[in-house]
Amino acid sequence: KQPAVGYITDAKDFQKDRKLGAPFNIDAILNAFHRTTIGSLLPYDTTMDEQSIYFSQYIMNVAVAAMFASGRIGNNDLKFNETFNYHNKGNGKYRRSCKWSLVKKYMDTAFNRGTPMQAAIDLVNCDSLKNSKYCQYKACMTKQSMSSAISEDWINHNMNVGHPFVRQRLLFLQEHADFVKPLQFSVFRAISADPITNVSCN
Repeated sequence: KQPAVGYITDAKDFQKDRKLGAPFNIDAILNAFHRTTIGSLLPYDTTMDEQSIYFSQYIMNVAVAAMFASGRIGNNDLKFNETFNYHNKGNGKYRRSCKWSLVKKYMDTAFNRGTPMQAAIDLVNCDSLKNSKYCQYKACMTKQSMSSAISEDWINHNMNVGHPFVRQRLLFLQEHADFVKPLQFSVFRAISADPITNVSCN
C-alpha cells in the first residue's frame, strides 16, 4: 500500500498509542504527498495566506479528509526539533491570524451538499476551534487504491467548480496536463475519492 499523504505531527495532536491514523489536524511541519495527489491536494491553496500562514494547512487538512480519508499515514516515531524554527514573528512578515471562522467560511462552499462530501462540510462546520481542529475520524490506510489519482469527472460532480479552491485544481490540471497525466496515470488508474463519511464533533 502506498499512502496518499504521510506526516508527523505535534505530540499533543497525535493518538500516542497508534502508528496509523490521527485527528483531523495535520501539522504542516512535515507533509509528504504521493505523486498522484497532484491536481487534487496539490498545489496548496494560498488564497488566504495574506490573512494567516495557518490557513493554507487548514484548507489542506479539509481536502485530505474530503478526498483521502483512508489514504493517510502518520508516524510519531519521527521527531522535529522546533528550537531552530524561525518564523520572523517580530516584524509582521508572517501573519498569524487565528480567526478560524474566516477559513471555515471559505471552505464551507467548496463541496456540493448532498453528495459524498457532506461529512467534509460537517467537519468544516464543527462549532468550535477545539472540536474542528482535533475532531477524530477513521484515518487508517485501508484501501489499496488510495494512492491513485482522483478523476476530474469526480471533482466536477462532487465539488463546487465555481469555488476558488476547485477552480485552482481544474486549471492546474488543464495547464499542466502534459506533465501531470504521466505522473498520475503511468501506473495508477483514476478513481473516485475516499471521503470522510461521518464526523463526531463532541
